[in-house]
Amino acid sequence: MLFSSTTFLFAFLPIVLITYYIVPRITRNLVLFIFSLVFYAWGEPVYIVLMIASTIVAYITGLLADKQRKNAKKIHSAHRNDRSGGVEHRASSVF
Repeated sequence: MLFSSTTFLFAFLPIVLITYYIVPRITRNLVLFIFSLVFYAWGEPVYIVLMIASTIVAYITGLLADKQRKNAKKIHSAHRNDRSGGVEHRASSVF
């Protein structure tokens, strides 16, 4: 299905838009994801498995990156609060 085809313009696109605005906000990304898979499957269904696998890998990578960022914040915060008496240690204060 091409973007300029009548099937896309008068059937697929209206169904996607109506569904998108009817569902609750929290599920809108899922609706777009599902309709994207349908759109791409219409042209070449063999790549759907690749798209799903790619999406899963990207999602897991994002979760791991978020977890790593939160851990780094905790470590940085703990290190900042661990200084003795709030005195800043610098190499230049020794000389």
